[in-house]
Amino acid sequence: MAVVLGTAPLSMMSLVGVVAGILTLGTGAFLAWRRPARKKVQDPVDVSKVFLFHGTDLVDANPRAEELLTLAKSGGSDWARMMSVLTHHFPNLADRLGDLDDRGSVGLRSRDGNEQLIASVIGDRIRITLTGTEDDERRILLEPLVFRSTLRELETLRYATDALPFPVWRQTPEGALVWANIAYRQAVGANGSGTGADAWPLPALFDADTLRDIANRPAAPRRVPPLRDPADGYPSMYECTVTQTEDDLLYSAVGIDATVEAENQLRAFMQTLTNTFSHLTIGLAIFDRQRRLAMFNPALTDLTALPVDFLTARPTLYSVLDRLRDRRMIPEPRDYGSWRRQIADLEAAALDGTYSETWSLPNNRTYRVTGRPHHGGAVAFIIEDISDEIALTRRFRSELELGQAVIDAIEDAIVVFLPSGDLSMVNSAYQKLWATDVGDTVDTPTVTEMSRLWMAKVASPVWGEIRDFVLHGRDRAAWEDTVILGGGGSLECRVAPLAGGSTLVSLRGVETAPPARLREA
Repeated sequence: MAVVLGTAPLSMMSLVGVVAGILTLGTGAFLAWRRPARKKVQDPVDVSKVFLFHGTDLVDANPRAEELLTLAKSGGSDWARMMSVLTHHFPNLADRLGDLDDRGSVGLRSRDGNEQLIASVIGDRIRITLTGTEDDERRILLEPLVFRSTLRELETLRYATDALPFPVWRQTPEGALVWANIAYRQAVGANGSGTGADAWPLPALFDADTLRDIANRPAAPRRVPPLRDPADGYPSMYECTVTQTEDDLLYSAVGIDATVEAENQLRAFMQTLTNTFSHLTIGLAIFDRQRRLAMFNPALTDLTALPVDFLTARPTLYSVLDRLRDRRMIPEPRDYGSWRRQIADLEAAALDGTYSETWSLPNNRTYRVTGRPHHGGAVAFIIEDISDEIALTRRFRSELELGQAVIDAIEDAIVVFLPSGDLSMVNSAYQKLWATDVGDTVDTPTVTEMSRLWMAKVASPVWGEIRDFVLHGRDRAAWEDTVILGGGGSLECRVAPLAGGSTLVSLRGVETAPPARLREA
């Protein structure tokens, strides 16, 4: 059997070969259709960033370089914006680029070693190229949502730091400034440095040695002035603190001019009080809420004989009282236990404002000690030497007792009235005559009350005349009269004015009949 294809006859073997070839091609095509095609290997993404500057102006940049500049602070020249971004990764960038014109080309490696910067001079232009190093083989791929969230968080943090009213900046341990907020840049601009707030690198606002000392003792804030006198509206004194970050130091400086001014005013006020208290003869000691001596005047040392160095060491209240006890400047108690209880009672009474005692000392001195509560839980003690006052009082009392003894020795009944009519003085002969004890009455009797007593026992118009003379007498001349008593006796009355408007009444009994007493009449 023969098969004719076209015009040429084919044998059976030839036909089988043709069919086999067709099947082979079909199978290959089918397998090729079922197997996915191998992806073409792409070249690595170019992540380099290239800047081309003419002076401080950016004349050209690739897209990744322009994207990097969006992280820079707004304002300032293009060169300053780039420097503000790259300084964090290349802390000594400003110094290395300073001699670029002489060297022609400069190469730098970033702090983490993952990027390399090459700066070269091309004619009148400068080319800055940032590329990854051979060690930086890792690439971080972010989902779009994560990337946008990161950008929003970065924007929030930037707004927050720029809204702070006090300077915050970040610098390397070597002192290179890598970041600063708006308040820092504005303070630099107002500091008279001649550098704009948007320039980079920014000059130092504070002394480097002082900042290094603060970094060595981060737990203790330090008060530091700026390097130059600031303009109006900016503080002249700051309090700096530091926080250690992963690689750098984060500083913050808060203006404390108001605090310093308040402290100066308080110090001036304390000096005024001290000068005022220094002229007082009364000892003053103020103890704070911890019962430590906070203020005293020179009179305290004169009265207590306590040394000045002891008082300036701010001793406690108990220490001061113990020292006074040792010097016998306070009344000696019977035992030490009662002494401690007395001190506790003294402190409690002083807080209530009720403590007031008179200390009679062995050296014939007498002190009046008063405790008063003070502001903030403090206690003020006032020590006053009243020895002269006590001596005068004792002398006056002695004279009164002597005068009373003198009139008691007189046989005539004597009574003295004040200008108001109140009784001032009587002698024992008067009380014996009228059989009364004036000292037993609570209220001081008046001439009206006593004239009624006289009238009740002996009726006589003389008593009314005496009352009128004491209360309304205009003619202050002495006069005498006689009061007739029942039983044949009489009283000789003598009325005499005294100094200050007082009146003396003297009564002398005269008996013309057998003895008879006034109480019998």
